[in-house]
Amino acid sequence: MTEQKHLKALIRARMARTGESYTSARSHIVKHGARPSLTPAAEFRAHDKHCMTAVFTPDDAHVVSGGFGGQARIWAPDGTLSGELIGHEAAVSVVRISPDGETVVTAASDKTVRVWDLETRRQRAVLGRHRKQVLALDLDKPRDRVWSGDHDGRLNAWTLATQELVATIDLGGSVRSVAVRPADGVVAAATFGAGIAILSADGAEVVRLADDEKASGSVAWAADGTFLLASHPGGATVWAADGWEAVRSLDSGPGSMLPAAITPDGSRIALGWDHHVGLWSADESQPDVLVDDLPKGVYGLAFSHDGRSLAAAAADGRVRIWSVT
Repeated sequence: MTEQKHLKALIRARMARTGESYTSARSHIVKHGARPSLTPAAEFRAHDKHCMTAVFTPDDAHVVSGGFGGQARIWAPDGTLSGELIGHEAAVSVVRISPDGETVVTAASDKTVRVWDLETRRQRAVLGRHRKQVLALDLDKPRDRVWSGDHDGRLNAWTLATQELVATIDLGGSVRSVAVRPADGVVAAATFGAGIAILSADGAEVVRLADDEKASGSVAWAADGTFLLASHPGGATVWAADGWEAVRSLDSGPGSMLPAAITPDGSRIALGWDHHVGLWSADESQPDVLVDDLPKGVYGLAFSHDGRSLAAAAADGRVRIWSVT
């Protein structure tokens, strides 16, 4: 399993999608010349305590963060506060935003999942309660589903429109991360100690990947759905979705938290671990960039929707944003 195998799979996926030649597809994925870089663009204190998550709105005009004290806040990318979502009573662990930018869904340690109107900053609904703190969340608005996973190992599916609980699945291990593939609603759920469950849009299990303790980080799909990035202590694995072959393995430093993010075109991967954020390109085995002066807790990473910015949420309550070139 090498980075070249991943690169070739990326090229084949682009050729199938665009009809380009191998040479043309490769030139779009592999950027010749200067190495990619992370240039500091903004840094601001978003929360008094730990900042758990920070994601871009679909138009990349704002960042929504979640904090240890139960706050979810909306920021301009320069750190200007634009609004606040008030209601959670404990740490907001995950924030997800609908593709149309109208709906925000948040999950927290108060065992609830909440739905908000992004424009008015008002709470629309509380999607019942989990038995334990909610650690994982994703929104599948085209299929009217919210998927949430908790520390007790349960993955719940809710309807967004009517706030009904339509499925509860016991995955056998604490659910750490959930990601829905946009095209068809296929769900990837990473657990602690029970692998990565791949489920159909209606919740039926398709396959279980890496059924060991390594699957305890986060999962993220490439935007076209051809690859799944899954982190674990010590690194990450890239899985090709057309057969669930592991096509790449990335090694990072040790760390208990390992957020992961992938650019929309799948050509850049970011991992976070104790004091570090690393950026990999599709054709490199070692990170092109390593930021090594961060707090021990790097809890969340997210690329902007145009792939040109990377946001990190950290234990010092701060959000850091870099320009990706």
